[in-house]
Amino acid sequence: MATKIAIKPATTSTIGGVIVGDNLTVDATGKLSAAAPTSEYSLPTASASVLGGVKVGSYLTIADGVLSVDINEIATAIAGTGLTTEVPSE
Repeated sequence: MATKIAIKPATTSTIGGVIVGDNLTVDATGKLSAAAPTSEYSLPTASASVLGGVKVGSYLTIADGVLSVDINEIATAIAGTGLTTEVPSE
């Protein structure tokens, strides 16, 4: 007669049982492996309607993941061009 053993689920800090999910295999020795990706991920270019990647251009900086504009550098760049740095009121 077979004996049933209750195995608790594995956690990040304790050994336990797992269920093999999608894109995973277990070989005859019990080794768990992940399938290689079938295609390489390509980050789309960001647009008004698509969340994606951007390149930092002139007068912009990124610090701790925050994109900022340097208005003083912009004002210096357009000084003497006849353009204004004033924002029109609505």
